[in-house]
Amino acid sequence: MTTLLTESAAATAPTLGYKTFQAGNFTFKRDEYFAHVFYPGGRHVMPIEDFLRALMRDIAWGFFYGTVNFDAVLGTVNHYGTVELYIGLFNAAYRQANRHYVETHDSAVLKGQFEAMLSDWTNEGFDPFAAPDETGRAYGAKRGNNLAAIKRQRVVAKRMVGLSDDTPRRTQLLAAWKQQLAKII
Repeated sequence: MTTLLTESAAATAPTLGYKTFQAGNFTFKRDEYFAHVFYPGGRHVMPIEDFLRALMRDIAWGFFYGTVNFDAVLGTVNHYGTVELYIGLFNAAYRQANRHYVETHDSAVLKGQFEAMLSDWTNEGFDPFAAPDETGRAYGAKRGNNLAAIKRQRVVAKRMVGLSDDTPRRTQLLAAWKQQLAKII
């Protein structure tokens, strides 16, 4: 099933400024502290920082990892071309109660759509890819964005870091950056 994520005209809470998103039968809403995921079997709520960090991991690497668990209930499974978006698929209690739900989406489409959600829901000063002590907080009403953090280019190796014609080690990159900075100053 390939679906398009749409943005509703109404924000989750008009005073907060966040948009509501839909992917298939999933609806994503955000408040000051939580992400609310509605699906045909009910609703799942999780802390917004955890949700944004998992969303960032998923799209930063293009659904590269087989399974990304947002928490013990929500996640995605990559099938290289399609992605399963699920609630409770690997959660024994959800399975036992028959409350699990899964949809399959086109990887490229869902990645773009998740990027739109991450862009709207990430506040200025919060970096969902940074360690918790190295960034601001995601809480509160909408305050700008942090497009620089969520759209930065990731450096990946083709074969192995340090081999000829591949990504240099970070120490080599740091030395090169210092040389460039010295030329500027």
